Amino acid sequence: MLRNPFNLATSTKKESISAQNVGPQARQVILHIVTDNTGIFMTTLSLDILHPQSLEHRKQLAAFLIRKKPLLIHPNLPKLVEAVKSLDPNSTSNRDAVQDAATKILGHVVKTFPSIDFHIVSQRLAVGTGEGAIVMYDLKTATRLYVLECHKQVLVACSFSPDGRRLVTVSLEEGAVLV
Repeated sequence: MLRNPFNLATSTKKESISAQNVGPQARQVILHIVTDNTGIFMTTLSLDILHPQSLEHRKQLAAFLIRKKPLLIHPNLPKLVEAVKSLDPNSTSNRDAVQDAATKILGHVVKTFPSIDFHIVSQRLAVGTGEGAIVMYDLKTATRLYVLECHKQVLVACSFSPDGRRLVTVSLEEGAVLV
């Protein structure tokens, strides 16, 4: 049921849209769904990224939601980022199909949310969670490396050092900065 509004909201083909304002209306429907049932929406979006059919639409939809409703997406960032599994180098057909879109989605996420950082040289992605942990991913192998349980409260920001060997994390509720 969610996939039809996804497709209508991101469709650029005029012949596939019967009414003139279907695209904007579909985007409003999606915003309502995200607001009322974020968990189901994020699960559907993550599954679609992991099993691509028309990933270009999902990339546009993810960027749209990150711009319009970042606070709704924020608690679900770890679930969205789990889609990096689709970059598994052992599954070359999937990796080729999703690499561009996944890279753009991750780019939007890293730019928008300070609790996520990416170190380009090491290809490591750090994702802060609402529980104060950091989940570290290796994008070369599309695997979760480890979980750092460094803070007891919400982690609001993280950043790699320029050499990628250190990660600085911040929890405002704790009043703590850790390296």
